[in-house]
Amino acid sequence: MVGMWLVVSSLSGCGVQRMQSGEQEVKSEWASLMFLTMEQLDAVSKAWPAHAGSTNETVLNKAKEAVRVSMSKWQEIPSEADIKEGVQAMSLAASAVDAQLAKAKETGAKDFQEVSAAVAEFRGRAVTARERYTIAARTYNDILRLYPSKWLAKAMAKEPALSFEDGSKMEGTLTQASMLDRLGVASDH
Repeated sequence: MVGMWLVVSSLSGCGVQRMQSGEQEVKSEWASLMFLTMEQLDAVSKAWPAHAGSTNETVLNKAKEAVRVSMSKWQEIPSEADIKEGVQAMSLAASAVDAQLAKAKETGAKDFQEVSAAVAEFRGRAVTARERYTIAARTYNDILRLYPSKWLAKAMAKEPALSFEDGSKMEGTLTQASMLDRLGVASDH
């Protein structure tokens, strides 16, 4: 009887640790993705400050605020609403950056090539960050499905993590292909 209790105790301890580790990984990858999106906006804003009151300034500020809101969710595993907000924030950020790049190209900004290359790098890293987030979410979900974590997850009311693939039917999602298309557009400038 004592031996069985020790086995169950040690197994449940492993399950809790795996769940905590998986949960932390999901949160970390979400924060990394939002941070990369903000870095992209900051790079463009610093290189070519929008004129006060301009449409570009308004769009950049809206994008930054949307990303900040999504970044603030790092303490929890993102819900479906969080994923939607994050995707919308990334879409808004991509549009704002594209508008700034187009304007800079049109006006012949001297550092256009340099900033364009930096944006392409950020976008490439963001694609990788999305993939890492999806892998972390899948891994966490696998942990929740396996014994003994399955029992603990049920007892602790743990919900599975959503990935971008789970939200593929969401309106306005940025797929990997569309991100790569944008990356190609940015590197052609």
